[in-house]
Amino acid sequence: MELDILIIEDEQSIIDDWKEKIAFYSVEEERVYTIQATYTKSFAEAKRKLSSMKFHAAVVDIRLESERGKPNDDGNQIFEIITDTTLTVAAVYTGEPEIVSLQKHQEQFAKVFRKGDGDINEILSWFDERVTMISAINKVQSSFNIEMAKAFSRSIWPRWNHWVSEQVSDSASSSTVAALQRHMATHLHASFLLQDQHGAHPEEYFFIPPLQDSLDTGDIIYKDGNFDIIVTPRCDMVREKRDHSTYQLVRLEDMSIKWRELESKLGAADSP
Repeated sequence: MELDILIIEDEQSIIDDWKEKIAFYSVEEERVYTIQATYTKSFAEAKRKLSSMKFHAAVVDIRLESERGKPNDDGNQIFEIITDTTLTVAAVYTGEPEIVSLQKHQEQFAKVFRKGDGDINEILSWFDERVTMISAINKVQSSFNIEMAKAFSRSIWPRWNHWVSEQVSDSASSSTVAALQRHMATHLHASFLLQDQHGAHPEEYFFIPPLQDSLDTGDIIYKDGNFDIIVTPRCDMVREKRDHSTYQLVRLEDMSIKWRELESKLGAADSP
């Protein structure tokens, strides 16, 4: 698998070290990736490359080359851009890990490495360990691009061209673009369902963490060791006509133990 890495580092000696380690990695017989590395030293250049190119992985130094010639933590801003706007796996390689802002939900696809404590090979090994995630992201993005191209040219744009061309104000254009986004998302969902003959997976329909702070019909609540699902009709949820709203809940029963017992019995029955 090809791995496109953006290495954001302002010290030339460390860049040279990266080039050497990647060269050694590339001749290993059991290497996981074929690595293509792009190097940049400044915040502005890194931002331009992230906006114009796609990377599977990135390595970020916190202190970057500055036109002002003063100490900075520009790498934190780059790291935020990477985690907020891309699906790029990121390694932060810095001598000051205490100034790195890493949230708990980022720990699966981001990690901080201290300069001096380890070797660049540790970062490459960490990327190797995430090959399943990186491969999945790559396949999903590729599928999305293919289906979006089909949907936009064959269905979306022929229907929406008239509405978009009539927009005269920025606010109207924004609302139309938002509708286009929802239409595209709905179209993609329907297309992917038709492609898969195995049906939907239960995980597809539940969002963790929730997409909104307020409760809604179908939400599952975990409290005091129990799971309850809200079955209050959505129209009643929207009205909120009482100061103290009441919700209709259905207690969910954990069937996993019983299901495993049934599977064991079926397996025993099938044995010769």
